[in-house]
Amino acid sequence: MRSVLFSNMDNRYLYNDSFASGMNISNYRKAELLDIEPIPEPEEGVPDFSEKRQFLVNVYLEVKREITHGSGPQTRFVNLVRETPETGWRIDSIGTGP
Repeated sequence: MRSVLFSNMDNRYLYNDSFASGMNISNYRKAELLDIEPIPEPEEGVPDFSEKRQFLVNVYLEVKREITHGSGPQTRFVNLVRETPETGWRIDSIGTGP
């Protein structure tokens, strides 16, 4: 899904505004955001945390065929990085573990 939102996009926008703009996600029937929780800043010793943020994101996904996961609640860890102070934040990675 990250690829759909951010691949092959016009640099004037923060994300693609339609699935047709990105890659094919025809296996998904539904994606619903359940909640987002910021993961607290780590203790001292983590370099450049001011340029990175991590969130725990719970979603409900419904798929046509089970390929890498089935339908139901899913948890993802979303890492953001600051591009520049002027342009703000972008998704760096989305994973299933911290």
